[in-house]
Amino acid sequence: EERRALLEDIDVLNLKINDLMLENDNLKHAHQLVGLPYSDEQVYGSEEEEKIKRMFRRIEELEDLVVQEKQKSGVNRIIDLEAQISVLNYEIEQKSALNESLQSKLVEQRKKEISCYDESESLNYFSALIKEKDEKIKTLTRKLNEQNLIAQERKRENYEKL
Repeated sequence: EERRALLEDIDVLNLKINDLMLENDNLKHAHQLVGLPYSDEQVYGSEEEEKIKRMFRRIEELEDLVVQEKQKSGVNRIIDLEAQISVLNYEIEQKSALNESLQSKLVEQRKKEISCYDESESLNYFSALIKEKDEKIKTLTRKLNEQNLIAQERKRENYEKL
């Protein structure tokens, strides 16, 4: 959790730095387009200059909205996927343990009981049960691997966006 919090902080700081650099470049570019010298202390007076000032405010608002959306969908989504993956891992471990337990009970039961069934029928029955459990485990493992791939791909996409 501590590592995750640090990664979130780093991502947020990187986003803020990128946004500030982009805003600075936009301001410089807009001033050059209008033919005004770039200055933080410049006082606007004319109607066109007021329009430019409103444009800059709107640009800043839109940039803030973009930053907010990036933050919502980036790190939080990865954290949610990692949580889902750990839940699925836990379920697989539990079902694997249950499967092993059932297999060992089956072996013990077969040793203890007097054979009143046809051995081939019981062997086929229990083999089918074991195969069914193995298929469930394979399905869950496949789902887990898919979730891992999706999470890794999204992480890679988020880092590439930064």
